[in-house]
Amino acid sequence: MGRIDKWYIEARTAHNKVQYISRLAGCKTQALLLNKDYFLGKKESDCLQVAYWDHALESRRVIPKSILPEILPFYYRAQQMHNLPHMKRLEMTPIKFETEDLDYHETFRILTKVKLSATRDKYGYVSLSIKDPHTGSFLTALHTESVKNIEKIKYHCTDVSVLAGFYLLLKNYSLRQKVEYVEWQVPVSDVVACKFLFGQNFTIMGYIPAWIPSWERVLMFEDAVVLTWTSGDSEIENIKLLPEGEDLLNLISMNHDISQNPLILPEIEQIITPTQIEII
Repeated sequence: MGRIDKWYIEARTAHNKVQYISRLAGCKTQALLLNKDYFLGKKESDCLQVAYWDHALESRRVIPKSILPEILPFYYRAQQMHNLPHMKRLEMTPIKFETEDLDYHETFRILTKVKLSATRDKYGYVSLSIKDPHTGSFLTALHTESVKNIEKIKYHCTDVSVLAGFYLLLKNYSLRQKVEYVEWQVPVSDVVACKFLFGQNFTIMGYIPAWIPSWERVLMFEDAVVLTWTSGDSEIENIKLLPEGEDLLNLISMNHDISQNPLILPEIEQIITPTQIEII
């Protein structure tokens, strides 16, 4: 107590026994990770549950000042679930990306000058890293080959055009490695990154308060929106959830029906060369 702010579990959804046990320990359903894992050779989804000490939400949380309209229903759900203070001045920040909003010269520089390195450890986990020495921007991630997913993405980009280049390098790697699921947890305050990923067919799967360490405030944590992409259709008929998880699944289904404006990016096969993927 006092040393750990929060703990979490990714529980199976083939049944809800573990979800019930975790709920008794204070873990609440924050996100659904559809199509994330394989169990016994079959594709399966997970339920992300998080528990907090009180001070984590009372004094360690950076309260958002603005939010994208697409995320607002998930924000209100988290607010009600955790009894978060109502924000009188919370601003909605609508953003519409157009192709011409990107600096393609900068994106092209990333695609031709920057490498993605992949280091495999003895357990088969692959650590991914992209670093741009010109701007100091970076992206790291974890590729678990046994379940064909990429998660634990951490990034810091000076510009959305750099982010677009990083995303295309990661996408190229994912296509070559036949990745089936990508999970990206983004600070709610990074409205540009959220909107960019919406345009790349990422779907909102949940909202986690006080989750990502703040870049600007030491020992403080920002709210995060969980975004995922999957290569196949999500099999939701057999998912077993707690009532709060079923409510979240309904919210995800309704929100997914809202059409997003896709952002057209360059054809990566014509730009990225095999030498830019460095596997150790």
